[in-house]
Amino acid sequence: MTNGHPRSAAFLCAAVFATSAIAGCGYPEFGPRAYEIARGLHTICDLKAENQLETVQGTIESDLNEGSITKREAAWLNSIVETAEAGDWQAAMAESRRMLDAQNEL
Repeated sequence: MTNGHPRSAAFLCAAVFATSAIAGCGYPEFGPRAYEIARGLHTICDLKAENQLETVQGTIESDLNEGSITKREAAWLNSIVETAEAGDWQAAMAESRRMLDAQNEL
């Protein structure tokens, strides 16, 4: 109970918000170009097409420079690429799927 203390109510609201964020509510909304790249990245991971990772990194960088994707979107995508480069194809594919699914849920 907050016992009428605004500070306690504010703390409770902040705690609920933080808990929902930590619980993995997924990716927030992102643009159509980032979605396209994530779809391609999912396919690359499914095929374990190591030779395509450098190409997709170049695409991410050029799209970021052109303003087609945001820094946040580029960071998400690059994180998936790094996971794949480390050889954890399953985790990279799962993360790209989570990214795609989060967009489809909006």
